[in-house]
Amino acid sequence: MKIFLPILFIFLLSSCAQKGKISEEEIKLQQEQKLQQMIAESNEDIKKDLKLFIREEVLPKVQGLNYVPKEVREKQISAKKVASDRVVLGRVEWVTISSQNIRVKARIDSGAATSSIHATKIEEKTMDGKRYVQFETLDEDNKPYVLLKEVIKSARIKSATGGMESRYVVSMKINIGNQDHDIKVNLTNRDHMKYKFLVGRNLLIGNFVVDVSQSRLLGK
Repeated sequence: MKIFLPILFIFLLSSCAQKGKISEEEIKLQQEQKLQQMIAESNEDIKKDLKLFIREEVLPKVQGLNYVPKEVREKQISAKKVASDRVVLGRVEWVTISSQNIRVKARIDSGAATSSIHATKIEEKTMDGKRYVQFETLDEDNKPYVLLKEVIKSARIKSATGGMESRYVVSMKINIGNQDHDIKVNLTNRDHMKYKFLVGRNLLIGNFVVDVSQSRLLGK
């Protein structure tokens, strides 16, 4: 019995030591798990900061928007996406009046609501109960052409001098950049203008964007 007690005591000490050893391992494991969790959380914070830095600093510079206020950048990005699908025009481009293959240089003017063509000797006619207008226009070599178009309406339009004038509005098929466009065109005497044709927003919208620093981007 006296021999057995020391053995039992040693066994209990060994058991307690074993338990203490397991407890330390558990603590170490918990510490490692906590450290991994902290690293993971830090990585998420780093990712968020990196994404924010890219969005707020890198992308605006790449997109040329670093000088644009943050609150309007989304509009700018959206506009750039739309613009990327459009053909770019310069401030002057060649156009063709498809019906008679009349080639002229056209002024591209986003400030004008409607396109216009040089017209003189304007004469209104009635045919089969419909209103028509006959007029003369010129090509780039000043060769005269007589056109007869049905009148869509008469409109009060602001002239280049700032006054209001009444003009006939007709429909024309215009070719620009090898694409035909049916648009409304108003008739006006452009003798005092450098270009016989003016392309307005009714042709530009949905089809083109304009770079006023360039000219004849579609060639001749």
